[in-house]
Amino acid sequence: MNEKAQQFLETLKQTLANDELQLPTLPEVALKIRDTVESEDSSAQQVADIMSQDASLCARLVQVANSPMYRGNAKVDDIQTAVARLGMKMVRDLVIRLAMKQMFQATSDALDKHFRRSWNTAVEVAAISRMLAGTVAGVNP
Repeated sequence: MNEKAQQFLETLKQTLANDELQLPTLPEVALKIRDTVESEDSSAQQVADIMSQDASLCARLVQVANSPMYRGNAKVDDIQTAVARLGMKMVRDLVIRLAMKQMFQATSDALDKHFRRSWNTAVEVAAISRMLAGTVAGVNP
């Protein structure tokens, strides 16, 4: 490990030890979606009702439901149909991903470049992890 990386780790350790690190939290809609989907008695209607509280997330989800990968015979025009088409677990994963992406908006070009590189690496690691988890019996990817 190079010297800069070592310094960063030491600073991070000290910050954590002093309880000075404040990480952003997911927006309330994303947390509600996560909790609802993980509840055994949840329904697509409940998820759609919660989603309707955030117009930008609804628009993005409808856009994904209409993408070539998910598009069926009919165009999706509303959030309830989008949730039904994508499935509640996929909706949960997309909402959390989109919410996290919104949380890390850059304020400069240099920071934006760094965030994009970090984000792309994280997405690659998540995709590989999901694929690997799918090969292990009893693990829910």
